[in-house]
Amino acid sequence: MGDRSRLREVERENRELKLSEARSLPHYTVNVGVRLNGPGLTIAYTGDTGPDPALADLGRDADLFIVDATDRHPAAQRPGH
Repeated sequence: MGDRSRLREVERENRELKLSEARSLPHYTVNVGVRLNGPGLTIAYTGDTGPDPALADLGRDADLFIVDATDRHPAAQRPGH
């Protein structure tokens, strides 16, 4: 229960998140990872991406890190997968 009440508190405090970072990430098409910051909350998000050391920096110390990852199977490397 404590986590839910904290989440509601953070939601009230964070009516506006601001983009603090955007960086290119590997994929067959343009892909960007972003960090959003607000009072008491940091969210990091990647689009569909392949392995990259920049992912650790992007998500470091974020309260929530949402990662979409590319399948390394050859069939998944085709555009439109």
